[in-house]
Amino acid sequence: MRTLSDSVACAARAYELREQFNLSLLESLRHLLDVAEDVIDVSCRRHLEQKLGSLNLHEQYSGFLSAYNAQLIKAVEEQDIPYIEKLFYFLENEDFLIKEKFINFDRFLPHQQEIFKTIASFELPRDISFSELSLKKFTNRKDVISEALQTLSNAMPTWYEEIQVLVSEIVILDAINLNAGSSFDLFGLIYINYNYKPDKLIDSLDFIIHESAHLYIYLLSYQDSLILNAPDERYESPLRKDKRPLIGNYHACFVLARVLCVLKYLHHHNALPSEESFYLDELLEHYKIRFFAGYELLNKHGRFTDLGRKLLESSKNLVKS
Repeated sequence: MRTLSDSVACAARAYELREQFNLSLLESLRHLLDVAEDVIDVSCRRHLEQKLGSLNLHEQYSGFLSAYNAQLIKAVEEQDIPYIEKLFYFLENEDFLIKEKFINFDRFLPHQQEIFKTIASFELPRDISFSELSLKKFTNRKDVISEALQTLSNAMPTWYEEIQVLVSEIVILDAINLNAGSSFDLFGLIYINYNYKPDKLIDSLDFIIHESAHLYIYLLSYQDSLILNAPDERYESPLRKDKRPLIGNYHACFVLARVLCVLKYLHHHNALPSEESFYLDELLEHYKIRFFAGYELLNKHGRFTDLGRKLLESSKNLVKS
């Protein structure tokens, strides 16, 4: 099994990290249940204790299990008792096992949609509005992403296997001012606007590798901060117009390194459409420039843990290979 400081994909390592994350998540929910024992009735508490005890650490769970945990922590801090009661009701009555990989955002329950919007819009400087997504639009985008996953499965099975461990749900939506993303507070769930770069296989591959790389860093940073700089230190970002904390820049560099590695490999092994070659050349050059801009910024301003430094250097080697 590859070490944590190796930027190359490894399913066994991701599986171990996700199992550790599941354990911490369930422990957090049990702790919140204890903290709120005076708020919820005895039967609800007993049912939740049994339900949490029955969850298997080896399984993948919906991103909403993480979301409810994050929302409960905030509600407890704010002593928002009505919301605490609602969240425990959701936990008691919803099933968090993954039944299908692709999900139309419209199929979420109303309260799930609201929680998703709250998390997805965090730090975005613009308003987001959602529209109903037709079955045709959903299916068209699902088919392109499925083709991208099949391309990875055929040409780079090790990378595909890690993605299968990290990514539990792929949500397709129709929204204004929301393109694609993931969040630690919806762990395992990645999302994309049906109309965001929908035509090229390369862009769907980019999306999958990009968001799964974020998920990997979320798991790592749950155990090791990677960056020691304060969150209120803000710097230029290699991928976004707004200034970001250095951990955001760290994410960007790791993401770019992995995307560059995968796309270069697929191109070299003739696994990409020939008609996308010119687009790919431009994209690779752009991403390489942005990676080294981020790398130089991190070296100039960053203070790293030992793992953070080693993983960054491994990312640089991935880009140069």
